[in-house]
Amino acid sequence: VLIQYTATYHLLGDNSLDKILSYQFIYRNVLFFAYPFFCLGFLINKHLLHKYFSFKLILIVIAIGVIALITESYLNYYQTTRDGGFDMFFSLIILCPFILILFLKINIPNESKKIALYSTSIYFIHLFILNLYREYTELNGTLLTLTTIVSSVFFSYFIIKLNKRLKFIL
Repeated sequence: VLIQYTATYHLLGDNSLDKILSYQFIYRNVLFFAYPFFCLGFLINKHLLHKYFSFKLILIVIAIGVIALITESYLNYYQTTRDGGFDMFFSLIILCPFILILFLKINIPNESKKIALYSTSIYFIHLFILNLYREYTELNGTLLTLTTIVSSVFFSYFIIKLNKRLKFIL
């Protein structure tokens, strides 16, 4: 997030460095985006942090996180000094862990394997579908996002069915 903000708001004052830092693969990658959230999720689960929070507190923190995300998005959108859009937000570090804690708190009997297969399948297929839509359609913005989500869920069903025959897929 810091790399993205630094480049987008030109905080270093060096246009060539800002241009390099603006490439999505520099800041939006496994090391800087996925790994911290995976580690956080692992630690939350390992230390059973969901047991230390009441359901009410979890919902309050999620509400605060959603408000923070909307506020951050709004403020970034209307800044005149920025150059480009935003993919990552500070508020996600509050919101995402508490969404995980909420789902750990909710007991869903005998469905965890099915949920794990769907989430894995959606994770692996969504970028492929997104790139197909970007390449072959004029969709963008919210419509592109919604179409990608619906398509990812739809195709995940068939990937899970295929996984029953070819165990190496998921």
